[in-house]
Amino acid sequence: PDPEVCANPDDCTDVSLFPPGIAIDGGTGATSCGKEHPCVSTLKDDFADNFVGDSRWVPTFNQCMVYEQDKSVVFQPPVDAMSYCWIESRDLYDLRGDALTVRVPETTADRAGVQSLLYLRSKTGELFFLKEGEGFVLGVNGMSGTTESGPRDPVADLFWHVTEDGTTVRFSTGPTDKGPWKERGSAPSSSMDVSALKVSIGAGTWKNDAAPGKARFACFNTPCP
Repeated sequence: PDPEVCANPDDCTDVSLFPPGIAIDGGTGATSCGKEHPCVSTLKDDFADNFVGDSRWVPTFNQCMVYEQDKSVVFQPPVDAMSYCWIESRDLYDLRGDALTVRVPETTADRAGVQSLLYLRSKTGELFFLKEGEGFVLGVNGMSGTTESGPRDPVADLFWHVTEDGTTVRFSTGPTDKGPWKERGSAPSSSMDVSALKVSIGAGTWKNDAAPGKARFACFNTPCP
């Protein structure tokens, strides 16, 4: 791990699809909502301040372009280079019995090796939800798991939704921030510490691509205009 990226390199998780991010160190500053860490639904951003790195997020750019525009955050991987960029929550959040929702009006190119992503990461494990190629992939601890084939529908799959019910973490997509939700994959809650996790969104490529496109996220746990 890059010591400039990880405050404590021993805390970083080395996975094949997503380079190490900021060390899981507890975070500060959020309101608790009755648990040791704040509920993940309290992490809110309308991406309207045109500033990527604020009190909520830590950005990692690598060779990508990351910027806020039109009340969204945009991740644009470089051409013909293998690189990932993302923003990760500064604080730890609790997903138990809670949910997060984000609008994804634009995703990267519909080809293998080009990904738009949402990550949940704790000290004990991680889950990732990817749009790659024409479909969606759910992975656990660096290994791809459930794959949902078929083209992404820009209307029916406009919102990404993550829930936890005490036993299972579910990833779904839907046309509005209220659903109806189509489950795209699930994993046991025991796959990671769902009571103390960090959230990341971003994009990247694990092989060279001449036109990877970009991913755009908006309305993170906030009403859309």
